[in-house]
Amino acid sequence: SYGGAVAMAIALLLEEWGHDVGLLVIMDTPRPEQVRPLQPDATECTEEDALELMEMILGALGRDAIGLGSSIAHPRESEEWKSMSLNQKYEFFAPIWRVMRDDAMPVEE
Repeated sequence: SYGGAVAMAIALLLEEWGHDVGLLVIMDTPRPEQVRPLQPDATECTEEDALELMEMILGALGRDAIGLGSSIAHPRESEEWKSMSLNQKYEFFAPIWRVMRDDAMPVEE
């Protein structure tokens, strides 16, 4: 998804350099205002960053997340998700992340 934004930036740069870009097809790419600004000085992930990542992944997986152990199709549409504490959200998301990573990771990580 984010690769589409990179591809668009490269296409615009190539055109600026005088090259012809015949066609660029992108799908599921965020609009520029949806892309988070770089945080080059960040030394750790904040709780807000972690929550955004969990919701983004669960939202992208949608109903496919159910096969990975999720009972929530999209966190923004789920009262269950909204009522969870941050720690409960980590516990809910951890098994899905483990499957995606194909790696054992404890909830604390």
